[in-house]
Amino acid sequence: MVQNAMADVFGIPMSLGIVNTSLKFQRRNVLEFMTNAVSAARNHTPAPSILFATSDRKNI
Repeated sequence: MVQNAMADVFGIPMSLGIVNTSLKFQRRNVLEFMTNAVSAARNHTPAPSILFATSDRKNI
């Protein structure tokens, strides 16, 4: 179910492992991201970005 929601949000099926690894690398909360992604899919709103925010890049 979560993978289907992620596919709906991003338009392509993404591996949860890739999402998990990317978010951990960015020191972002995985559960919070997944909750927001599923919520966005259900509410037909824009999905959260898995990409770095510009202001976050300087901290890595």
